[in-house]
Amino acid sequence: MKEGINVLKKLLVKVILIIYILFSIGFIIVNYPVLDIYDIVGTIISLVCVFGITRIKNINNKVFIIVLLIGILLRLALCFFPYQEPINDYAYFYSDAINFASKKPLNNLYIALFSYLYFYVATLGLTMRIFGKVYTTVIVLNIVIEALGGYLFYLISRNRYGANTGKIALLLYSIN
Repeated sequence: MKEGINVLKKLLVKVILIIYILFSIGFIIVNYPVLDIYDIVGTIISLVCVFGITRIKNINNKVFIIVLLIGILLRLALCFFPYQEPINDYAYFYSDAINFASKKPLNNLYIALFSYLYFYVATLGLTMRIFGKVYTTVIVLNIVIEALGGYLFYLISRNRYGANTGKIALLLYSIN
């Protein structure tokens, strides 16, 4: 029985890895006209890292902390990239957050379709009200939200499947 579960886990990891690879390739193909070299190289590096991490059997704490810090530093590097005008869905969130920060009414009905987005827009708007209406505020807030989400992902994985699995899950999350 235990051998069957291990085979199923390995199969599940392979299926998730294949889905991740297909999604990443699809992301590049669909968004190619608006992507720059940073997006393409970042996606390829992420794919290589995900493939490498899934091969690890046991993670040393020092290696874990180093890779985790690299993931955080890569996210913080986004603060120094040239500003790009928000597009698609995020353009709605960003403009509504600016309106929220300016104590103006929200200007579109898009968010009304997805009520859970009000919390994000309100959080982003309050953060902009406190720290200023600059795009770096958005990036830092998203890094904080992702860090909290990654830590929650680690805790759930660790409690459900063990400490090593929790570490692998957090590393995958941090380099994605």
